[in-house]
Amino acid sequence: MNKRVGIRQEDMYEWELRVPLVPQDAAELAKKDGLEVVLQTSSKRVFTADDYRQLGIEVVEDLSS
Repeated sequence: MNKRVGIRQEDMYEWELRVPLVPQDAAELAKKDGLEVVLQTSSKRVFTADDYRQLGIEVVEDLSS
């Protein structure tokens, strides 16, 4: 069974910049715990999608899968 974690886009408040997992922690979970971490794109996140991509995290527009 494949364990998958999705980080959804931030959409509540314009000033909200928090994210549930910073890029380094997401990559560590993927490596250490064997999780598949998928990040939904967001223009309101303090970290860019490229920050996650550089550490091997998949970035997608839609988390429905």
